[in-house]
Amino acid sequence: MTEKISNVELNDLSTDNLSKKSVLEKDYSLIKDVEVSLTALIGEAEISVNELFSLKKGSVVSLHTKLNETASLYLKEKLVAKGNIVAVEDSYGIEITEIL
Repeated sequence: MTEKISNVELNDLSTDNLSKKSVLEKDYSLIKDVEVSLTALIGEAEISVNELFSLKKGSVVSLHTKLNETASLYLKEKLVAKGNIVAVEDSYGIEITEIL
């Protein structure tokens, strides 16, 4: 036995009707303890193959970045935030200035 459907009502899914909440305002309790890998890109350098093979413990590679320039944070390959490099005790950190 097959039933014929004559009228179907669908909700309007236009962007005007979608939630405008940020990710942090949503309930994420089911995934809050999942660990993710966040990568900070603080600069880049171009070196020759000879310089690459000459690297050893204690070598310094100069980056094409100044201290006041912005660092980028990536979740996998997706850019998620930008910030400034800051000193945190004996380490470095990134102060978030923009969430994308």
